[in-house]
Amino acid sequence: MDMTAESVIRECCTNFIIELVKQLKQRLPDNFEILRQTDIFAVENVLKFKQPHIVAILEFFKISKIADVERQYADVRLCTWQNTENTLAFWLEVLAYRDSAGNQRFYELASVAVQILSLPWSNADVERVFSQVNLVKSKLRNGMNLNTLNSILSVRYGLNRNDKCCYIAS
Repeated sequence: MDMTAESVIRECCTNFIIELVKQLKQRLPDNFEILRQTDIFAVENVLKFKQPHIVAILEFFKISKIADVERQYADVRLCTWQNTENTLAFWLEVLAYRDSAGNQRFYELASVAVQILSLPWSNADVERVFSQVNLVKSKLRNGMNLNTLNSILSVRYGLNRNDKCCYIAS
C-alpha cells in the first residue's frame, strides 16, 4: 500500500470518529449527568453512614419540601429494614413504613425516590408502543375507536408480560 492510500484511509477514519462523537453528543440528553446521580437512591448508598448529597437532584426535579426530604433521607438509615438487597423492594418498604404513632415518617422521601427511579432512560418503550399501534391500527382498521385500540394493546402487553401468546396453534 502506498503512502497516499494510507493517508486517505487515515483521514477517512479520523473523520468517521469525529462525526461519531458529534452524533453521540447530540443523542445524549443535556441532563445526563444529573440522571447519573439517581444512584443516590440505590439502597447501598441510602444506608451508608456518609450519604451522598441529595439537594442538587431534588432541585433539578423541582421537588417541593426539599428540607423535609433531606431530613428524611438522613434519618432513613437509622431504621432497620428487611429489604436491603433490592432497591425497588427497599423503597416500597420505606413507602409503607409507619412509626408507632401511625405516621408515614418517610413518605415524601420514598415518593420522590420511586418517581425518580421510575423515569425511563430512553424512549425505546414509547417507540415499541407506537410500533404496536401501527400493527394493530392498519388501513383496514382505520376507523377503530381509541378505547378499542387501548383494550387490544392492553391485552397484548398483558399476555406478553405473562409469557403467553394470543395466536392459536394450528
